[in-house]
Amino acid sequence: MAKLAPESYLRPEIIRQVQRFDLKAKFLIEGFLSGLHSSPFKGFSVEFSEHRKYVRGDDVRSIDWKLWSRTNRYYVKQFEAETNVTAHLVMDVSASMGYAAKPGDLTKLQYGTFLAAALAYLMIRQQDPVGLITCGEKLEHFLKPRSKTGHLYSMLKVLADIKPSGPTR
Repeated sequence: MAKLAPESYLRPEIIRQVQRFDLKAKFLIEGFLSGLHSSPFKGFSVEFSEHRKYVRGDDVRSIDWKLWSRTNRYYVKQFEAETNVTAHLVMDVSASMGYAAKPGDLTKLQYGTFLAAALAYLMIRQQDPVGLITCGEKLEHFLKPRSKTGHLYSMLKVLADIKPSGPTR
């Protein structure tokens, strides 16, 4: 299959091209997004971010002495800190989710399921915990957030077995 523009990976006809459900999630994410998220916060970590001028009150231990020896100016090393995000994916499984624009199209539930699977795949790939909640008139399924690959398969099994039914609140 030819390389597509990122926004085209979420189109129903593209999603239909991938047969296996677990591969659809992987296809959506790897086609649309790549890379880990980084934090806007600065701190000490393994990933060097930038230098900034020393300001009175900064910890003297954070001064880059090698840079001082070359420039005779005080600079502080800053590092980029990684963040963890915990997500809860909530899916409506009421009868209205069985709607499709025309026969043969993806239903709202199928489309939502593929997006939820793709988001779960992305989160777990980044080692962030993700959970799943399905509800209609009452809570149907609740999976606590976890970041293990085995948890992804538990989520995919629940998503694959969902049938839209009943009213919603």
